[in-house]
Amino acid sequence: MISYYLQAIIQVNNTNVLDKLDNNVNAASNAHTNIDNISQSQELENADSVDFDVNKLSKSDYAKFNAMLDEEVATSGLTNAKDKIAFKEALKSLFDSKSSNYNNIADAQDQFVEKSSSSENTLMTDLSAKDVHAKGKHGLISDSFAGHAINLALSAATGVGVSAIRKALLKMGKSAAKHFVKRVLVSKLKHWGLKYTGVAISGAVSLIFEVASPGYPIAKFLDRHDKKKNNGYLEFS
Repeated sequence: MISYYLQAIIQVNNTNVLDKLDNNVNAASNAHTNIDNISQSQELENADSVDFDVNKLSKSDYAKFNAMLDEEVATSGLTNAKDKIAFKEALKSLFDSKSSNYNNIADAQDQFVEKSSSSENTLMTDLSAKDVHAKGKHGLISDSFAGHAINLALSAATGVGVSAIRKALLKMGKSAAKHFVKRVLVSKLKHWGLKYTGVAISGAVSLIFEVASPGYPIAKFLDRHDKKKNNGYLEFS
């Protein structure tokens, strides 16, 4: 049974964990090497974690995925009922092969903004939904929306809600967990048209052991390593 937490998503202190990982990434980049020697795992290679499609789920698994969606809505910071419904539908569409938004995070973000009740909804950032929408048209994804999408991708891959992701990953062992998360993250970012260096991805993956809800911190960390650093958005490349 997935538990629900009505707190805001964890905000990582920029002078703490993210700075430490930045130093690791810079050192690894200078040495032209990766941060971690991530081992392979046959069990993880066989996991259906990349091409997740809600249309392929059984009735019971669909109910479980719906509960995962509800948990993301609960941690979104949204208070208006219409906005919550719009947010849930937009996130779901990313994983629905029958939707035109399937694996298209820019269109999913636009759908949320267009269906939300107000242009002043912040969705965990200090940027208005109107601003997110306008910039999204130019190929920019808000860190917050990307964070929730990453959380949902990891939830779908592990079969647990976001509040239980870290516990589930630690049970795999750190090396296997890093490989698993890297595989899911690289696949999703590729589908979404977002490209980052291998060392930046490895640094972002390390956050799974630092926070209980990794999506937003991962997005913030990637934002530090894209074309327009620390601007609240992930840029296409």
